[in-house]
Amino acid sequence: MISLCKLNSTSKRIIFSGLIGNLLESFDIMICIYLAHIVSQAFFSPSTQNKNLLYTFFVFLAGYLSRPLGSLLIGIFADQVGRKKMLVYSLLMTGGCTAIIGLIPSYQTIGVTASILFLFFRILQNISVGGEYISSISYLVESASKHKRGFYGSWVSVGFNGGALLASFLVYIVVSGINHNYLPEWSWRLIFLVAIIGTLLGYWIRISLPESLGYILANSSSRQPSKFTILKSSFFYLKEYPLYCLSLMVISWLGVSETSAIFIYSPIHMATINTLSVQKALEINTLSLLLLTLIIPFFGYLYDRINRLKLLVMTTISFIVLAPMYFYYLSYGSYFQILISKLLFSIPSACYYAVATVLITESFPVSIRCTSLALIYQMVSALAGGLTPIILIYLSQHYHPGWAPAAYIMLSGGFCLLGLSYLYTFRHRQPLAESAEFSLIELT
Repeated sequence: MISLCKLNSTSKRIIFSGLIGNLLESFDIMICIYLAHIVSQAFFSPSTQNKNLLYTFFVFLAGYLSRPLGSLLIGIFADQVGRKKMLVYSLLMTGGCTAIIGLIPSYQTIGVTASILFLFFRILQNISVGGEYISSISYLVESASKHKRGFYGSWVSVGFNGGALLASFLVYIVVSGINHNYLPEWSWRLIFLVAIIGTLLGYWIRISLPESLGYILANSSSRQPSKFTILKSSFFYLKEYPLYCLSLMVISWLGVSETSAIFIYSPIHMATINTLSVQKALEINTLSLLLLTLIIPFFGYLYDRINRLKLLVMTTISFIVLAPMYFYYLSYGSYFQILISKLLFSIPSACYYAVATVLITESFPVSIRCTSLALIYQMVSALAGGLTPIILIYLSQHYHPGWAPAAYIMLSGGFCLLGLSYLYTFRHRQPLAESAEFSLIELT
């Protein structure tokens, strides 16, 4: 992989820590989504069978909406006591919740209690995940030299999409086994228990890591700030640069909504609108995620060498151009047509995930970075990630399924271009936003 072999052992461990943590937590979240058609029947009443899938996605929405709370709480602690401690905490919480979901008895066994427990642990799981992403991206960016931040930070996206890939692949294997009677119907629960092994591995790796260099330098010459000071300073920063922060929000919205539409919602669309089998839909999804995951570090490498805003503009335009073709083939195309269009979409997606996440992270001062990311990125992530599948299901059912979902992505892309345009004009003030010397005292 690009320049990875040239890094020393400590740098490799730091990168692997960010990768494995996000891989495990993405895996924990995605297995519920890829098993939605099974989970919906297991945890909800058979008398509402036609609505159970929609109910399941409302549970997912509730989970997504809880992310900002967890992200804010963990973000404040990460800015106060360090990134490393919160990375260990979020990993253990998420893995534990995932294993418990796999053990919840079915609706037929304990009735509505199954639905309540599923909702509760899904929310608790997302609260923990909310802090993982922002802490790990901050940790990797702050552990890298100025000219390697893009490459280091891109491994968070590798981990996130690698987790989705692993979840898609394992669900594909299990669903295939169930359909061909190789595995019993309850075997889907075993995928949730895999989280225990991954969580123990991630804990072993993270517990021995040093704190990020950026955090140490930012806090070496001052006493530890209070949680209230960090929160107040973050709100002050958002108030001081409202259009700048709004631009970062629309950039985040496109990335999260595009992920949700292309790699989370699409298997359901293929199975319900196109009538492709769930097995074939997961097969296509797995192959596209494989390509996506493999090429993300390449675009992280480019981030450190090419104008990042121009990269994002070209990627956003690619989304707008490809969306109509993608959703048309998703609705009416053959297996081969869907696979090709999905692979094509994976290329600009890889660029966006590698570039946008690091750009947004670098846009906030180290001293309030995790808290500010919680207020902006995770708030948008919760809304876009939770609402997008519901919006696309509604658009597909009530309007043209080949064009209406594409319009949603195109509209999100249009707003993103406006945000990128503002950032371009704002570039002369960018050094202030990225400065590690930002003072909490000055803000308050």
